[in-house]
Amino acid sequence: MRNMTTEVQRSSFRYVFSLTPNSRKADLGSVPAGKKPPVRTRRSHVIALLPFVSVVLLLPLAETTIRLYHFLRWDISMINGEPRQIGGPPPMSVDPDLGWRPTENYRFDGKRRSSDGTNYDVTITQDARGFRMFGDLNSVKPRVLVIGDSDTHAIEASDDKTYYAILKQLLDVEVFAYGARGYGSLQELMILDKYYDLIKPDLVVWQYSIDDFSDNTPELDALYNRGTSRPYWMDGKIVHISPNRDRGELPLFALGQCRFCHAVTTRLDKLAVVRSASAETEASKNEFAHSAFVKSIEITDAITEMVAKRVHSAPIFAFVTGTNRPYEQALAAICRRHNIILLAQIENAVVTAEKNGAAVRVADQLHWNELGHSIVGEALANSLREILPPRTRIALYLPPEKDAPRGGGGG
Repeated sequence: MRNMTTEVQRSSFRYVFSLTPNSRKADLGSVPAGKKPPVRTRRSHVIALLPFVSVVLLLPLAETTIRLYHFLRWDISMINGEPRQIGGPPPMSVDPDLGWRPTENYRFDGKRRSSDGTNYDVTITQDARGFRMFGDLNSVKPRVLVIGDSDTHAIEASDDKTYYAILKQLLDVEVFAYGARGYGSLQELMILDKYYDLIKPDLVVWQYSIDDFSDNTPELDALYNRGTSRPYWMDGKIVHISPNRDRGELPLFALGQCRFCHAVTTRLDKLAVVRSASAETEASKNEFAHSAFVKSIEITDAITEMVAKRVHSAPIFAFVTGTNRPYEQALAAICRRHNIILLAQIENAVVTAEKNGAAVRVADQLHWNELGHSIVGEALANSLREILPPRTRIALYLPPEKDAPRGGGGG
C-alpha cells in the first residue's frame, strides 16, 4: 500500500510541473487527494501546444532551407539576400526620390551562372553617379544615352560585355548607360531629366519592358512590389507611395527578414490574383477593358510624352524586353504617337537564339547572360545602321561634307 501511494504521488508531481500555474491549480482542485490526474487532461494540453511547438521548430528549418536554395540556385547570399559578392555594398541603395538607385562606386568581381548551369567570371562596376557606362564628355564622337531597367542595369554581365558595350564597339560612339532593377517609366524619365543637359546625347536608346505597365501604376505594382515606396505619376504630378500601403510593414519585414514568409505571402497574392482574374490575365486574352490595365496605358503614354518633350530633337529608338502581345501592341501604339522608333527585331533575335538551343539567360531564366547581351548589342547596332545615315555609322544627321566637332565639356 505504501509503495502504491508513493508512485501516485510521484506521477502527480511530474504532471503538476508540466502545466502552467493556472491550469495546474484548476486541474488539481478537481482531483481528489491521493488520486492521479486524468490522462485526458494532460493529453489535451499537449495537443493544444503542438501547433505552437511545430511552428517554432519548422519555421527556422523552412527559412534555412529556402535561403540555401537561393544560394545554390541563384548564388544569392544567405545573409542579406543580395547577389553574392566579395565585400562592399549591395548593387542597389534606397533613394528618397527614386525609391531606389544603383549604388555609387559599386564593384563586384565574381561569378554568375547561366541557365544551363555553367559559371562565368564577371567584373561589374557602377561609377560615382550609378552609371554602368559613362562616356567621354570631351569626345567629338556621337553620344548615345541608354536608359532602362534591370536589363540595362545588367548586373549579369561584365562592363565590356553588356549590350551597350557591344553597341559602343560596333558603332564607335560614346555611350552613357543607366539602368536599375525594377524601374518603371517615371523613374527612367527622372534619370533622363537629371542627366540630359549634362550629356547632351545625339540619340537616346530606351529599353522598355513588358513589366513597365505594372511598374507604372500602384494598383498593378502591388501584385509584385513587396512594399517598397516608389514615385508614381498620378493626377498630373509625382506621388511617392507604397503600392502595398494597406499591409503596413509586413511586406517589408517579409522581404528583408523572412524569405519563407515572403514566399508564403507571394503565393497567397498569386492565388488571390488567379481568383479575381487579374489585369495581366485579361490583357493576355486581349481584353483591354480592364480598368487597371487601361489606366496603366494612359499613364505610360503620359510619361512617354514627357520623355519625347525632354529630348527635344534627338531621335529616340526603343526596344522591348519580354514577350506579351497585348503589352507589345500597347507600347507600339504609344511609340507611334510620340515619334519613337520601336525596334521589334531586338527581342526577336534573343527568342530565335533560344529556339536554336543557345543558353542566353542566367539562372533566373529572365535576364540575359553575356551571350544574350552580345546578341542584343549586335542586333541593336545592325538596326541603327539600317535606319541612320550610313556615312559615319552614326554621324547623326550631319551634312555629308562636314563632320563638325563639338567643344568638350557638356556642362
